[in-house]
Amino acid sequence: MEYINFFFDGILPIPDISPIPDTETVINRDPRYFSALGDILTEAGDAAIRDYISWRVLQFSLSYLNGEAAAIRQRFNRAARGQLSDRPQWKKCAGLIGFQERHWDGLNLAAGSLYAKRVFSPEAKEAMEEMVAYEKKAFRDQIEETDWMDDETKAKAFEKLDK
Repeated sequence: MEYINFFFDGILPIPDISPIPDTETVINRDPRYFSALGDILTEAGDAAIRDYISWRVLQFSLSYLNGEAAAIRQRFNRAARGQLSDRPQWKKCAGLIGFQERHWDGLNLAAGSLYAKRVFSPEAKEAMEEMVAYEKKAFRDQIEETDWMDDETKAKAFEKLDK
């Protein structure tokens, strides 16, 4: 947590972002990795971490600056990775706004909402809501019948299901 707070406080300060409190629950799927990462970051020191983050920001930004900057990045990628060509500009733009990617940020949610408003009939919406209710009930039944979850875990699962 302290490295995340260090990043947002010292390296990339963003107004109105509160530090992550020590009481915040974080799911760590690979404790050995993060333990080793903590040791590496401590050993590397603040200057090396700042340099690394600056390099990553620069590397990312080069494709979206002018043609000369994009050419520099392409020469680097060719030499370092054997990448012969960069993605076409239209694919970069589509990726930036969330299309052609499997994530839920960018404009894909807004575009999806516009599409749904135009194409999705009230009857289709009702059918989908019925299907979701059926799926939730089936999931609820599975949680209730599960014997490997304790009552506290089941309660949290039900809470998530009801959101």
